[in-house]
Amino acid sequence: MFFCKWLKDGIATLEEIADDSELIGHFWDSKCASHNLEVTGKNEFGGLYGFVGNSHKMVKDPDADSGFSLAGGSYYHKGNYWPLAKVHNQGRKIRCTATTGFLELN
Repeated sequence: MFFCKWLKDGIATLEEIADDSELIGHFWDSKCASHNLEVTGKNEFGGLYGFVGNSHKMVKDPDADSGFSLAGGSYYHKGNYWPLAKVHNQGRKIRCTATTGFLELN
């Protein structure tokens, strides 16, 4: 739902959320990218810290064999390859490279 709020409030565009998140997060091609994980909370966007890029977020997904999917991209992806809104079903295995915690949306 925060995606909708960001759109409504003009904080982000649909393109930045769904097509290329390079400008709003920490991705390989972001301005001043460190090309490595950054301390969670270093970057703020839309009232959330360390949320866009940097590390994947694990989201509960009842349709995935593992029960979880990965969302939001990582520092080693380009913003247009794995934008904020992209979710990848992990199948039976969860690869936890550059993955952090759980994101629960109610």
